[in-house]
Amino acid sequence: MTVQHAPARTATRRPSRPGRPATAPGRSGRYRALRSPVRLTAAVVVVLLFVSPIYLTIVNAFKTEDAIVANPAAPPVHPTLGNLATALGRPDQLIQLGLRNSLIVVVCSVLLLIPLGSAFSFWISRRRTRPRAVILAVLAAGLMIPRRRSCCCRPSGS
Repeated sequence: MTVQHAPARTATRRPSRPGRPATAPGRSGRYRALRSPVRLTAAVVVVLLFVSPIYLTIVNAFKTEDAIVANPAAPPVHPTLGNLATALGRPDQLIQLGLRNSLIVVVCSVLLLIPLGSAFSFWISRRRTRPRAVILAVLAAGLMIPRRRSCCCRPSGS
């Protein structure tokens, strides 16, 4: 009785991505090293673009009107609560009304969406039918396709 051994495996390089040839060991490292500072810079720019309006709003809420006009991006040298007191002391109570309406909408939405969303997601996870595929496709399309907005910025037809 002879025992046959499996042939020894030789070390072969696998391609980094399917369908693409493997690159030399030094090239991918250099490419990644060059790409990461660009990505980091782009990420910082995007974060600053999203955070700057929030920063300006908070900083300017604690400055006088003259300080805002002089330098809107500077932090308040002499912080004041005058703007907040003026906004909260309006006779029409616009801020309080907006906060109350927002709270009502949020509470009602959460009270409806949690049980309905849970039941629907349970139902859709258990089904393997054609309607399930259609529903998932519609949900995915709703996430991918931008909705058309009607805004006052468009020129009128007249």
